Amino acid sequence: MRRTLASVFLPTLCLAANVASAQVAFTPRISRYYDNTLQRVIASNLAVDDDIDALMADLTDGLQNVFGPSASISTTDTQVATSSGQVDLSLGGASVTVGLKNEKTQLAFTLLSGDGKTDASQLVQQTLNFTLVGFETNDISVASGVGHYEFDRTDFEFTVQHRLNETLSLIGGLRAEKTDAHFTVDTQLQMSNNAINLVNLLIGGQFTLDLADPSTLSMAIDSKSTLYSLRFGAAAYVPAGEKGLFYVSGLLQVSREIGEGGTASGIGGRIGVTPTSTLVPVPPADENYYGPDISVGYVFRFGDHVDYDVRYRATVYFAESDSNNPRVNHGLSMGVSFWFGR
Repeated sequence: MRRTLASVFLPTLCLAANVASAQVAFTPRISRYYDNTLQRVIASNLAVDDDIDALMADLTDGLQNVFGPSASISTTDTQVATSSGQVDLSLGGASVTVGLKNEKTQLAFTLLSGDGKTDASQLVQQTLNFTLVGFETNDISVASGVGHYEFDRTDFEFTVQHRLNETLSLIGGLRAEKTDAHFTVDTQLQMSNNAINLVNLLIGGQFTLDLADPSTLSMAIDSKSTLYSLRFGAAAYVPAGEKGLFYVSGLLQVSREIGEGGTASGIGGRIGVTPTSTLVPVPPADENYYGPDISVGYVFRFGDHVDYDVRYRATVYFAESDSNNPRVNHGLSMGVSFWFGR
């Protein structure tokens, strides 16, 4: 982390030293953000039945290879209940702001790093319909899962701000968010034995009235992604007394998320009966986003060389492939700026 900070801020300070009459501010900064990425992924997965249908088709092919064309399996009456929190991210770092000699333009470089976590739980109930040589059985399957999610995130942002007058500025810049994610999900499955009893009845096996033994499945997934954004817009300012200033900014962001691969591992489970757990987000694929980036803040000047600022920022990402299910990143950020130079 120290090397990363140095690699960003030292070149910036060198640039500032070569700009005539420049002002430079160093701002330690902390942020607390909430992100609904996991909630939207789980909610989106719940609406997709294609995976279950494809699984049942594969199982039917396998059964027909063993028992002939009369064998088939399908699901009905699937009911899902899921609970998930937003990812709670705590970030810390610093900004360097360079005022150019025209006194109207500022360059800002911000680097924040931190981590976050959240939990989710899910209950899935389905009816499994099994057919063999003219006989049909119905089994109730209940799967309960608990997921734990941890995220490491690094944000870098470059911003150019040009004041048109005392109340209005134009703003533009670039942003990169790098996320390393680790998921662990534990699922337990319980179901009745009617299908197994039908097979045993036809082949002369043992008939049982007991439930099948519970099946457990543990999965772990590590994945990485980077979100790149281009942002542009404007900010307006309103004085609040002699030392205070309120401001609001509205920007349009155009972003692209690039998945950098991931690894998965699992233990246990009953192949063919354990439902696909939507608590396990698929490692991110490349995706385009667009949407607003809005900030409302307050700046208080303690003197000519020290400022305090606090702001609430909300960014909405409408995915190109699913614009009705936006990602929202919002929260508070604050910092103390120490100004050097003229």
